[in-house]
Amino acid sequence: MELENSEKEYIRELSNDYRRLHSKIGEVEEMMKDFSKKAQDLLGELESKREEENEFLSALSEKYGPGYIDVFTLSWKKGKKDEGPKAGNE
Repeated sequence: MELENSEKEYIRELSNDYRRLHSKIGEVEEMMKDFSKKAQDLLGELESKREEENEFLSALSEKYGPGYIDVFTLSWKKGKKDEGPKAGNE
């Protein structure tokens, strides 16, 4: 049985839409792979930077004794970072 021209046209449009959508999905999948690789690279850089920071802090601890960096004054403070003001020192 022969289809009507409008039905044939609709089938062609559906086919084109499917091809377009599959193509777009492929593009998005490639972008996701790229983003995943970039995220992994950045996480690797972050881990490397953390190791570098820990080595630096260890070197400062050896040089100045146990303590931490005060990021507001850029100075080395003795003691633990979470220590608050001592009683009577308010």
